[in-house]
Amino acid sequence: MPIQSINTPRVLIIDDDPDIIYALSCILEKSSYEVRCASSVDIALGIIEAWQPHIVLSDYQLGNKTGGDLIEAIRQQFPEQISTIKFVLLTGNAITTKEDPRCNGILVLEKPIRFSVLIEALLFLLSSEETPAY
Repeated sequence: MPIQSINTPRVLIIDDDPDIIYALSCILEKSSYEVRCASSVDIALGIIEAWQPHIVLSDYQLGNKTGGDLIEAIRQQFPEQISTIKFVLLTGNAITTKEDPRCNGILVLEKPIRFSVLIEALLFLLSSEETPAY
C-alpha cells in the first residue's frame, strides 16, 4: 500500500517496561496513530501477523532478546511483509545497535528521547517512499 493512502498510521510498540509502553502509546494515540503494544518478541510476532503495522517501534533490549532478534524473526516469519514495515529502535546504548549487523539501515533513537523528536521521526518514515532493504 502506498504511504500516501495511509489514513491512520499503525504503530506497534514493543518494550518490556510497561511504563514505557504506556507513555509511548499515550503520546502516539494523542498524535492520531493507531497503536498496538507488545511486551516481548513473541507477542509482537502475533500482532504483526494479525494487524500488519506500518511502523515497528521497539526498545533494543527486550529481556533476553534484542531488537536485532526481533528484526530477524520478522524477516524469517514474514518475508513478504518485511519490505513494507519501517523500524525504529530505541536504545540507551547506540553503540550496541551499531555492533548488531541485523540493525543496519534501521533508524535508532537514543534514550531519553523527546517525544517531539519521536513524532518527527515517525512522520519522516511515513512520508518516505523508500523502505530500506533489511
